[in-house]
Amino acid sequence: MRIAFVYDSAYPWFNGGIEKRRYLIMDELAKAGNEVHMFTMRREGMPANDFVHEKIHYHCTSSAIPSSRMYVNGRRSITLAIKYGISTPLSVIGRRFDLIEAEAFPFFHIPFISLYARLTGSAFAVTWSECWSMEYWKKYIGKYKGMIGFAVEKLCAFSTNKFIAISSSTKAQLRKNLGIKSAYVLPAAVSEERIDRIKRNLRKRNGSPYFIAIGRLIPEKRFDATISMVRRVKGAGLMIIGSGPELKKLKGLALGEKRFRLKERVSETELFSLIYNSQGLLISSEREGLSLIAIEALSIGVPVIITEKADLPWEVRRFCIRIREGSGNGLTKVIENNKRLREDADKKSLEVVKAFSSSRAVKIYYEIAKKKGL
Repeated sequence: MRIAFVYDSAYPWFNGGIEKRRYLIMDELAKAGNEVHMFTMRREGMPANDFVHEKIHYHCTSSAIPSSRMYVNGRRSITLAIKYGISTPLSVIGRRFDLIEAEAFPFFHIPFISLYARLTGSAFAVTWSECWSMEYWKKYIGKYKGMIGFAVEKLCAFSTNKFIAISSSTKAQLRKNLGIKSAYVLPAAVSEERIDRIKRNLRKRNGSPYFIAIGRLIPEKRFDATISMVRRVKGAGLMIIGSGPELKKLKGLALGEKRFRLKERVSETELFSLIYNSQGLLISSEREGLSLIAIEALSIGVPVIITEKADLPWEVRRFCIRIREGSGNGLTKVIENNKRLREDADKKSLEVVKAFSSSRAVKIYYEIAKKKGL
């Protein structure tokens, strides 16, 4: 089959959970013998506007603005979304596919892709990594802009009858917020082959006293709350890995304390080494569609500690250790019982990999492709 994916950023040139998840799915489909295309925006490090990388055909519809300008006042730039929505049609026209799959966000490209799929007889599916309510939109960008944002999101609910949710929680939000009654649930997050390779290359633990927190440095990830939580525990340390608009603020919160460290970028090898050698992965985020980093940590046998305010779907939560954010007792117990907790996490790691394997995507995408049209 010829399959097209549509999203404004692509892994590994933009390292985010949505991007990595989509890459793993594309990789599985390409390995299964399909011709896979990706329509995205050009990022730093990409060799050309049209190129093939690891059997995947990439088509850059336009150039993305620098990462440093992706956020305006801590919020995603609307300019980037509009630019992608306008440029994508010009790249897709003239090409035919058995299946086109588009990420719902940033929404503006969805109506055209829906129309093009109808005209060319392609099956069309929309993937939702997150689904926002009217109230959340208003909170995010203000009352009137939020109403417009929700209206645009709602419009995408009429673009097709084939939807993919990355978790059961997202599926429930689609029904509640947008009235979408049916959706495939595909929590694809890890490649069994890749995780096996990573585990083979991990060295013996060096006994690091640090917890680790990883992600885009935006308010919703609540890294400030994570710092406050660790500060309550004597002898505990925290390493934050990520970049984003909250960088300066977080540096200020941790200023002068050696037990807090912050790294903006690390290689994949170093990242997994740091995760593996940590006391555990800490998550306080109030906005997590699936949390690939949590699944990756669990897959290599590292405990994942979440607070009561962490918004993870039940598929992931059931493997995590839950603690109260306002008390240091939870982290203290994690430190005291770390050896046992790591042994438990290691025993569950194979179950985690099976539950979130990207190999499941092939069957689902073939099933969707058989249902031609919208």
